Amino acid sequence: MSRRPDLPARLDALRHTVELGQGRIHDDDLEGAQQLLAKADARLLHGTEHTVAALAGATGSGKSTLFNALCGAEVSDTGVRRPTTGEVHACVFGTEADPGRLLDWMEINHRHLLGAVPEPLEGLVLLDLPDHDSVRTENRMEMERVSQLVDLLVWVTDPEKYADAALHDYLRRYAGHSETTLVAINKIDRLAPDDVGRCRDDLRRLLETDGLTDVGVAPVSATTGEGVDVLRERLGRAVERREAAVARLTADCQTVAAQLETVTGSGKPATLGRRDRARLSDALGDAAGVGIVADAVDGAYRREAALATGWPMTRWVRRFRPDPLRRLHLGEQSSGRTSLPRPAGVQTAAVTAALRDACDATTENLEHPWPHIARTAVGDHEAQLRDELDLAVREADPGAWRDPLWWKLVGSLQLVAAAAAVIGLLWLLALFGFTYLRLPEPPTPEVSGFPVPTLALIGGVAVGLLLALLARPIAAVGAKRRSRAARQRMLSGVETVIEARVVTPLEHELATLEELRKHVAVAGHHG
Repeated sequence: MSRRPDLPARLDALRHTVELGQGRIHDDDLEGAQQLLAKADARLLHGTEHTVAALAGATGSGKSTLFNALCGAEVSDTGVRRPTTGEVHACVFGTEADPGRLLDWMEINHRHLLGAVPEPLEGLVLLDLPDHDSVRTENRMEMERVSQLVDLLVWVTDPEKYADAALHDYLRRYAGHSETTLVAINKIDRLAPDDVGRCRDDLRRLLETDGLTDVGVAPVSATTGEGVDVLRERLGRAVERREAAVARLTADCQTVAAQLETVTGSGKPATLGRRDRARLSDALGDAAGVGIVADAVDGAYRREAALATGWPMTRWVRRFRPDPLRRLHLGEQSSGRTSLPRPAGVQTAAVTAALRDACDATTENLEHPWPHIARTAVGDHEAQLRDELDLAVREADPGAWRDPLWWKLVGSLQLVAAAAAVIGLLWLLALFGFTYLRLPEPPTPEVSGFPVPTLALIGGVAVGLLLALLARPIAAVGAKRRSRAARQRMLSGVETVIEARVVTPLEHELATLEELRKHVAVAGHHG
């Protein structure tokens, strides 16, 4: 069996709950915990030398008469002379310690000092509260206020009203406060002796239904004094233990924790699955322009390959064609933001849907408001995704590659072929000049009957064109490989963004929920 946490541990857990719950749990759901912490700090500051017990009940229950009987003096007006201001009357038992500051905190001005009292009652502060069903709103409000501050509540009823719904509506609010609750059935002088026991047993049954088990039920008659001494003794035992204040605050912690448990829930969060990650990666990658950049890498590689291996006499034309990567502000000399087109409406909707589905996948078993909290945590970063995805694409350096050796080899051969063609052309022009000027034509070497300059011109052009044609499919294969590599680097960057802006916020909120649950469990532990 786990050890029951003491009150300081419960209150500390409740403070952590309030701190973690800010911005996550609705203020109305945290209000009870905040009020209890303020109350506990103030009540414990005034010590536990005094036990504050209050008589509460409906109009006509004889509450004030019983109050006077317990005090042994006419402290509170009764009947038609009862004050209608809703002010609380206090009777202080004993003189060893002054409860003045405690009563000041409770804002109780009407005080009566009894002086010397039997030792078990030393330190009792007995209050007479306004009727909980008073027709005056201010009276009911005062009763509500003070009843939240006292250590021990004594509910006074009578044989005619002990089963009233209004009374039990109040009592159900104190479910779990059995240790700090007593119920007095007043006016038993109106019952036959056998009926007193039946009335007491029936009331106990109703109290168990209200969630108040093992509550002390005391039959009394304030008029004849029957049972008053027994009730006074019970109060004396509670005062003597000096535990009522701590017990009341402990029960309040359990009540507040039970309310918070309905907010934190008990559902188990799920992990973000591979399929959800893949869908998220595809959606964000599409929005980041990964496909556009991969195509640009393909085109840029083909362009550079053509410039390095194409026919030298025509390759210069390709320089006038724009570099696909430079157009996107990507490449070795590019810096700053890319000029990728902004995501279209369909892409933006796909990103939003993928983010929502990722949140829903991890929180589908959680109670409200945690799915909403998770979506909000991720949604808060959605505006930053565009810039970070753009940065991820740029840092992937899609235009980074080394020129293949075959480019240099083919380029060198192209230069040799071009040189041969130029030499053959110039040689033929020279021979044409000799013929045109009717000068003696110098001897021209031949190979198999073909003039060497003609072979050089035709052979140089043919070899150059053939090399260019052969280089194209090889360059296409390299372009696809570079495109795939660039795509993988960019998607890796996208995954990093997903981890930072989706997975980490989700895991943080789920870890916070788990921590909240632990604190709430400590605050409400029944042991």
